[in-house]
Amino acid sequence: MAEVVSGIVGNIGVIKFSNPPFNFLTREMLEGFEKYFKPLYHNESVKAVVVKSEGLAFSAGVDIKLISAMAKSGDRSAVEKLLKALHGNFDLMSGGEKPVIAAVNGFCFGGGLELALACNFIVVPSDSQTISFACPEVDYGIIPGLGATQRLPRRIEPRLALKMLLGGKSAAINAEVAYSIGLVDELVADEDFNKGVIGFVNRVLNSEVKMSADRNDPRPDFKGISREDFNSFAKEQPSFAAYLINSVVNEGLKLPMPEAWSDVELPALLNCLFTSDALEGLSSFLQKRKPSFSMVVGSQESSAQKTETVVQNAEVPPWEKEEYKMLRQTIREFAEQELTWSKVRQMEKTETVTKELLGKMAELGLFGAGFPESVGGFGLGKVGVCVLADELAYYHPATAVVMGASSSLAGEAVYLFGNEDQKQRYLIPVIEGKKIGAFATTEPGIGSDIANISTMAKKVEGGWRLRGSKQFITNGEIADFVIVTAQTDPDGGQKTLSLFIVDTGSKGFAITKREEKMGIHASRTNSFALDDIFVPEADVLADGSDGKKKGFKATMKIFNHSRITVAASCIGMMRRAIDEAWNYAKDRRLFGKMLYEHQNTVREFGEMRAKLLAVENMVLDAAWKLDRGLDVRSEAAAVKYFAAETAFNVIDRAGQLHGGNRFIADFPIEMLQRDIVVFRVFEGTSEVQVLFLGKEFITSRLI
Repeated sequence: MAEVVSGIVGNIGVIKFSNPPFNFLTREMLEGFEKYFKPLYHNESVKAVVVKSEGLAFSAGVDIKLISAMAKSGDRSAVEKLLKALHGNFDLMSGGEKPVIAAVNGFCFGGGLELALACNFIVVPSDSQTISFACPEVDYGIIPGLGATQRLPRRIEPRLALKMLLGGKSAAINAEVAYSIGLVDELVADEDFNKGVIGFVNRVLNSEVKMSADRNDPRPDFKGISREDFNSFAKEQPSFAAYLINSVVNEGLKLPMPEAWSDVELPALLNCLFTSDALEGLSSFLQKRKPSFSMVVGSQESSAQKTETVVQNAEVPPWEKEEYKMLRQTIREFAEQELTWSKVRQMEKTETVTKELLGKMAELGLFGAGFPESVGGFGLGKVGVCVLADELAYYHPATAVVMGASSSLAGEAVYLFGNEDQKQRYLIPVIEGKKIGAFATTEPGIGSDIANISTMAKKVEGGWRLRGSKQFITNGEIADFVIVTAQTDPDGGQKTLSLFIVDTGSKGFAITKREEKMGIHASRTNSFALDDIFVPEADVLADGSDGKKKGFKATMKIFNHSRITVAASCIGMMRRAIDEAWNYAKDRRLFGKMLYEHQNTVREFGEMRAKLLAVENMVLDAAWKLDRGLDVRSEAAAVKYFAAETAFNVIDRAGQLHGGNRFIADFPIEMLQRDIVVFRVFEGTSEVQVLFLGKEFITSRLI
């Protein structure tokens, strides 16, 4: 739900945006800011105001749908009136009567950056790897309209400002660069960012940090940039918007800030907003971002209606939407810092995915990527989970496994079948990273044939008593709770299977073994015993004792969802194997030529690339269908089988290109070769998936 809220903490006013995960500024949010900011700012008890948000972004900008609607309206006076109303707050913020601080913890693009620039100070967490500042407007054929062309070159060196304004997203800068050029005023080192922001505000109020007095002044000494620099900054063929930005910066800097905006930037925006370039650019962006499915949980559409809707809206794959690209970028930037090869090697040696790493992932909200906003997630569905699994597995498959077992198995089980109390006690802590979950079906002698498990659940007063054992359980010894499959009738088979939530700290729960494995070393795999453990009625997830297959159906549905996640991890491993093969081939000389110049090598890369593209599209299509509410039992089995088997083949071929080095632990390909084996077993072996698909095919032909 998009909203703006305000409050007062001591003598500090707080305005918070909430439109997760990227906090795009809708009309309602902008109007909400206008409604709440002035009363808070003029409150005599408030000595400073902090502007903040939650999610992956401070704000990824004004909602393009709003800008596009304004452009299509052709109503110049209405657009001008709206922008003047909004900018009135920005002038007030930057006036200097009392300090306004932008607490930026995530992406800060477009209108979000303009909001931050209007504040007196911009602060970011010093250890964050996901802060990014950019002015993407030129990419859409327009120019900024809330002051960026004027405030940015007054805050940083004008030439650097033009580089950002003309470069669009490709000129994005991180927190460290932003601080070095003066865009960011403070790198908050406190582990608790909110606490650190309050500390910084108090330093400002105690006059330990001074507000800049000249950010509204003219900059008449700036003489512009050369034609060569302009062409370089604009990257591609300069657009009308690019020429306009260059002109607006040069003209506006001759004037004080208020006049620069009202007399230069605003008229220029109105001149370009209604052009064909702008309409085409905005339309093109929306087509890429346009949702081609509804993520409304519990939709009452029939399967036929859903299928018809999918066909009508399938022009653009949903995973090409902007939010998924930004999620991928966020994970990639995080992983490049936290999952470097040296750190991965250390985790493999110590057989541990560190609590510190899991905590940082939780801070980014990664455990909640696929869950809806109503339970604290980002609402990006199974497509979002696939992006996450793909990127994590690229850097470290074991980390992807740990997260998948907690979020896509245990967490999703509670989300799909838990009541509100269970979601509060187990799902939300998983999303927040406060609890780790596990899912336990496998037993000694029992794998995919879960209908014949031997762990027994006996009904007693107030709940159940569980007795039995489980093995090969991912996260077993690090889990705070485990979803346990147990039989309520020794002869009941599928009909009476049940699911229970078991707290690992309960009396009678004991880890009995840690497996020494071929691969995914950093992921803990355990056996555990349930010695007459009591599970209260409140922790029954699916009671199958009535003989209606509730527990069996729930388990199968959970596995159907998780199989797609497992397949997505195979994508990341394939991508990494191909990249590692290329890194080796481009530096290796063989028989007088570079390895990549040999025809056989070219063919290998061609085949690996073809297989990767096939798996990517197959997996993401299955995830899209799941998000749309379609039955994906067949797709889940197919992608689990095909992705795992294809990845096994591709990683083997990439390893062969390494020659003898494929056996050497210094090379990531050695880890990938070991790790991929278990993906052919997870959530049902490849043979089980093929058997299911074959039976389904034959049954369909006999009916």
